[in-house]
Amino acid sequence: MTEIQRTSTPEEDAARWSAVFDAVVHGVVTVDREGIIRSANQACQLMFGWTEGELVGHNCSLLMPSPDRENHDGYIKHYLKTGQRKIIGIGREVLAQRKDGSKFPIHLSVGEFRSAAGLGFVAILHDISAQRRAEENARVHRERLERMDRISLAGEMASGIAHEVNQPLSAIANYSRALLHMLGTVTDNSEDLRSTVDKIRIQSHRAGEIVRRMRDFVSRHETEPSPTSINEVVDEVLSLAHLSFGPTLVKLDTDLEKNLPDVLFDRVQLQQVILNLVNNAVEAIGVGTTGAVTIRTFSESPSTITLHVVDDGPGIPPEIEDRLFEPFFSNKHHGTGMGLAISRSIVEAQGGTLGFVRNPTAGVTFYAQFHAMRPEGEEDE
Repeated sequence: MTEIQRTSTPEEDAARWSAVFDAVVHGVVTVDREGIIRSANQACQLMFGWTEGELVGHNCSLLMPSPDRENHDGYIKHYLKTGQRKIIGIGREVLAQRKDGSKFPIHLSVGEFRSAAGLGFVAILHDISAQRRAEENARVHRERLERMDRISLAGEMASGIAHEVNQPLSAIANYSRALLHMLGTVTDNSEDLRSTVDKIRIQSHRAGEIVRRMRDFVSRHETEPSPTSINEVVDEVLSLAHLSFGPTLVKLDTDLEKNLPDVLFDRVQLQQVILNLVNNAVEAIGVGTTGAVTIRTFSESPSTITLHVVDDGPGIPPEIEDRLFEPFFSNKHHGTGMGLAISRSIVEAQGGTLGFVRNPTAGVTFYAQFHAMRPEGEEDE
């Protein structure tokens, strides 16, 4: 069999390379060992707003914002001297700068090659602006849904809030009338006056605390994960839960393991998750029905904290189990269908899990697992 050899001239190779170079949809730039641009494809020119003639012969730092622009030559010199790779063959997300000075995110991959001219580098630049905008839009949308869910929960608490606030306001009115009566007498009753004024102060503070808790819960805020005691949040949620469903035959119990490590979580979001689970459990039993809901916290391992919300209600119908965490799905006539879906997304966004299991006797246990924070100074073995 005769071996067929294919040969091509340097001109043909150059033409083939040029065609491939300009057909690539991502930006491609070649630079020499000094960081000087030797070529830039059409995608790169469109991406940055420079023509190839404006780029070739200039340092590639032209495509970077400060401080990378000023430090870039040092990066190359460090690599040539040590061979230590920080981006070559690895790739990473960086900020780039267009001709008009606007900045945008790219994924940058760099490889090296050798030619007759010596060592060179080729960079592949992928504009990820659209991806980042989509992620930001999704984040804003998620935060809006979370706030809508909190407002919905607050709406359910409205009657409870009216009842709770009315009590201290009624007390303030009564003490004020007593104070006016005392002021109308001529006897020395300074001790009684002080006592009555102090009671007014206490009841005013109580009413203010109820309003503050609700304002903090429904207000728009930046998500800020911070070291948070899950047991403290459970205690806070219990007061909110009583506002949510008011007087009920359902008994709320807690079984909280002491001295649990903190979790890294946004406090309001954690309140929202637990309150959704507690409300869901109470509604499953029925506000007018005798039953019990137990909130339990414990540590299964040094790295995990688990929350259980256990009810002894009728359980979840098998036909809706698979849809329970779907957005907008609800088997309650007044439900938005967002509570469980949002709660799961909040927990999973922090690397946790949220689900449920049927109890052996009656009812359901919803569980949420969180990463426990390591005590300060503790190192991995």
